Amino acid sequence: MYSIIVFSKDRPLQLHAYLESLQHFSDAKLETISVLYCKTPNVNYEKVINAFPQIQWIEENNFYTNLLSLVSTAKDKILFGCDDVVFTDHFSIETASSVLDTNDQIFGFSFRLGTNIQPLPYKHAVVENNIIWNWMIADTNQYNYPWELDCTLYRKTDIEQMIAKLGKQINNPNYFEEYFAVSPLDYINKPLMACSNKKNNAVVITVNRVQETHKNAVDENSITNVHYLNKIYNENGNTLDILKISKLPRNIIHVDRTYFILRNKIKQIRNENKYIKKLKQLIKNVKFILNHSLSELNKQSPNETANTYELIQLIKDTKLPKIKNSFDTIEELLNTNKSFCRFGDGEISLIYNNSIPFQKSNHLIAARLKEIIKSSSDSIMIGIGYYYFYPEISLFHT
Repeated sequence: MYSIIVFSKDRPLQLHAYLESLQHFSDAKLETISVLYCKTPNVNYEKVINAFPQIQWIEENNFYTNLLSLVSTAKDKILFGCDDVVFTDHFSIETASSVLDTNDQIFGFSFRLGTNIQPLPYKHAVVENNIIWNWMIADTNQYNYPWELDCTLYRKTDIEQMIAKLGKQINNPNYFEEYFAVSPLDYINKPLMACSNKKNNAVVITVNRVQETHKNAVDENSITNVHYLNKIYNENGNTLDILKISKLPRNIIHVDRTYFILRNKIKQIRNENKYIKKLKQLIKNVKFILNHSLSELNKQSPNETANTYELIQLIKDTKLPKIKNSFDTIEELLNTNKSFCRFGDGEISLIYNNSIPFQKSNHLIAARLKEIIKSSSDSIMIGIGYYYFYPEISLFHT
């Protein structure tokens, strides 16, 4: 079993991205997460707290006391996290935990390291689906850095021993990392580290600094101060677009503002509602025209006729997709290597955040389905009901 302890200060927007991406890309259960957060006046965490109610939320009053309490009540493995991390690929905390169980000389399992973080340590071994190396003699950066708070899984007993051996209070997460990272050999006696034998699973977006004790490098070329980000998150409905971020290159761990991609959920919902309204009106208009003869339309009053012609013009101006018939579709699938993505009534309902009998509505599923249905790839065929764009056909075949 494991616990996840996340540190956050004045970053509700970024914390939302950490939690959302962790939930999307891993097997983490929200009830295993505790967030220790610190905020200055006018920075509001209420929205992110309400978005993830299953999490244990603790407002910091004394970092050292809060830390000891969280560690002491944690399960036998602990994954630490910070609010500037965004997860970018699928991973399993349970699998990482089992790797630690198989070898008591492995100090931690890193999710921020992988085959794309080059160069790999000269002396490393590939065991099943994982890379294992001796961090004490590692000759490359990152791989000789065993202790960090971004996204590495450790044993609770090792952490408790390290804190006890330190012999002094820890004032904030930066000190919590620094005290042990500066001289790890004084505190860590397990020589091995592990990570997955594939690309890493996270990036750290370094767009702002929220503390003054450690002058960590940040990209300051954009408006990312805490009060501006608090405003666009809490008032304007912006969040980080974790799916777009996940598609960017991640050959380094710490990335710049180009990865700070925003999405506006409020505008997105408004645009979708406008599209739904227009589509419903279009279908209504088509049904109206099909149910009335031209002679009947000619008998209408001038105003009614004008409205009718306006509806007809709306239909004419609407660009409809070309949809292949069943035989042409099957022939193309047989003669090419294309993939076929079927969108039935259930998938269409999920796109508009409606639940179906075997799947509750989920904005991440909706976003992914929209991404697929908009694909312009030549290697993908999108299957969609003919009647969604040509409702008159369904009227004749009901």
